[in-house]
Amino acid sequence: MTAATEQTQFECLIEQLASALRLHLPPAIPLSVDQWSSAQCAAYFKCSLWTFRKDYAALEDFPRARQRRTKRGHLSQPLWPASEVIAWWEREEHAPPKRPGRPRKTRVTTTAKTTAIPQDAPE
Repeated sequence: MTAATEQTQFECLIEQLASALRLHLPPAIPLSVDQWSSAQCAAYFKCSLWTFRKDYAALEDFPRARQRRTKRGHLSQPLWPASEVIAWWEREEHAPPKRPGRPRKTRVTTTAKTTAIPQDAPE
């Protein structure tokens, strides 16, 4: 076997593996139409689900979640348009908002006062 024949067999094997994987993977949804759950948004922000819900989703300027009615009349889980979430993230600061509260106590350091003794003073 020559190196060229081995290369073509290797490429053929890679193509067969890729086509087999495509059968088992869901199709990629473009970000322009994709809807993200709370967990997907938290993963994008690299924070916990709790932090996302408490600090980000509750902000007034965060994109509004969409919910659909199920057949039984219940609301589905909240979903956010992926393109709007990404656009919001790119124009906002990347740190979660500061929570209001009492400021931390600052440690007060005292310096010892030294008194100078005059050199010409009688002892």
